[in-house]
Amino acid sequence: MPAAAGDVTDMATTSRWAGVLGGAAYRVEVPANWNGKLVMYAHGYAGTGAALGVGPPSIRRYLVQNGYAWASSSYSKNYYDVRVGVEDTNALANEFIKIAAKNSRTLTAPTKIYITGHSMGGHITAAAIEDEAQATAVNKVKYAGAVPMCGVLGDTELFNQFAAMQVTAQALAGLPSYPTDKFAEIKTMVDTALFTTFPSVPTAAGAKYLSVVKGITGGDRPMFDLGIAFGGSFPSAYGTFGSDGTVTGILNKNVLDTRAYTYTITGDVAGSTALNAAVLKLTAATDANRLRTDGLRWTPRPMASSRSRWSRSTPWATCLCPSAWSRSTRSG
Repeated sequence: MPAAAGDVTDMATTSRWAGVLGGAAYRVEVPANWNGKLVMYAHGYAGTGAALGVGPPSIRRYLVQNGYAWASSSYSKNYYDVRVGVEDTNALANEFIKIAAKNSRTLTAPTKIYITGHSMGGHITAAAIEDEAQATAVNKVKYAGAVPMCGVLGDTELFNQFAAMQVTAQALAGLPSYPTDKFAEIKTMVDTALFTTFPSVPTAAGAKYLSVVKGITGGDRPMFDLGIAFGGSFPSAYGTFGSDGTVTGILNKNVLDTRAYTYTITGDVAGSTALNAAVLKLTAATDANRLRTDGLRWTPRPMASSRSRWSRSTPWATCLCPSAWSRSTRSG
């Protein structure tokens, strides 16, 4: 990294190590004037391919300039695998001193360890600090602080939100009972019923649908219509429709459950009542994401404590990782 105005530490003087730990690639950087604190970085969703990748946090310069060491893992597996992300990031944190020693630098144990990450890495960050992780993870780390960025802090509840958006779309398009995993067969009909131009010009039924989506995703807020028309989040969420409720490479049973939702069409009490009566109500398999006896559950979840700390009210911002969904039933 080249020097920049305001640097107080020469970026060329840091210790930088790369290697493989437990099948996961890693990178570690420690400034010469290390302050004794370590920041673990958890990257976001990287697809379903076999090739693993690891990189620095976006705040690398800030960390080095302020004396912090950082470390990041590729994780030993891709997919939307938060379980592996937590375990491999924790394993790397626990190996930090040994990695330094192998590279001829003697360091004391960090006085504090922090964790941060983006998108799926935000989910990993929040899950890593939970009591459940402390109790069930194979590799345990007591973090002093955490900053999940654009994190999926609703865990499988995000998938429920996508499903709620789908079942209401089908209902308002006049196809309430059509199997949700066969959405590809009716997509054109739903699109035509709800949008003249997707997603910027809704039909009358589509305007009702978007008012329902607003409620599902956090309620009234400024510029919602502009976000639908010109932002990328709604088309990404819409693109998940047709899931069978599994998560590719991670969960083999249906996790979708929409029974807790009550839908509201703005200004239309009778229409809202009719919608709630007609819409499909999905139920998850009871053991789809159960606790395991050999470590973290398949999709670790930030529990109630972190949900109050981090607030889940931000409506499906920009990091949905929609392609994590199984598409085996809608490959056409």
